[in-house]
Amino acid sequence: MKRSLLVRSVRLVMLLAAFFVSPSAAAPAPLRRPARPLTITTTSLPNATMGVPYDATISVSGGSGNYTSCNINAASISNGFKTDLRTLKITGTPKQAVRSFTIRVTVKDSAGASATRDFRIRIDAPQPPRIVLSGTSSSSPTLYVGKGYNASFTVSGMKPLSITRSGSLPPGLQYSSRATSDGAMATISGVPTKKGSWSYTLIAKNSGGTTTRTLRFLVK
Repeated sequence: MKRSLLVRSVRLVMLLAAFFVSPSAAAPAPLRRPARPLTITTTSLPNATMGVPYDATISVSGGSGNYTSCNINAASISNGFKTDLRTLKITGTPKQAVRSFTIRVTVKDSAGASATRDFRIRIDAPQPPRIVLSGTSSSSPTLYVGKGYNASFTVSGMKPLSITRSGSLPPGLQYSSRATSDGAMATISGVPTKKGSWSYTLIAKNSGGTTTRTLRFLVK
């Protein structure tokens, strides 16, 4: 009897030991933290200008991290905008000027989540070029024979930008120009050799219009 009871006790201890060291009884795996909601974190986009290439980037967070589409509303597509899923960029060249325009962006990920955000921007009409004479120069300068003269202009505006000239310079003066990131820098310089009056005009054009700037020279 005692022997039988002892055997049963040993078997019970062995069963309990096997249960507690069994892999099936190991501590449960930690719970997975749910993914953050898919969100478009960009809060605003830059304004645009009709006829000028546009480039803006959308920032997205949360979701699966694997984005399957990035789309904009039909009105934005019609006005020349498009999206790039790889870079999450909005690019294109706006076709119409609009005081208040809405770009609706929708991003989707591989888990089926989606996020949508509306961005209100202004699409400006193109502006004509600007021709600015350097601050120390005059539009109606008085020059003297044998005395050096130098004046510079900056021409800036939406590209493509063309610059032409009309009229004539006093003998001894020359015109030169060089391209800049904004447009061009023009210079009129030299030493007048003859008395008299002359008129010389710079003409700058782009899709926004035409701007002129005339210098009237009096050489004594």
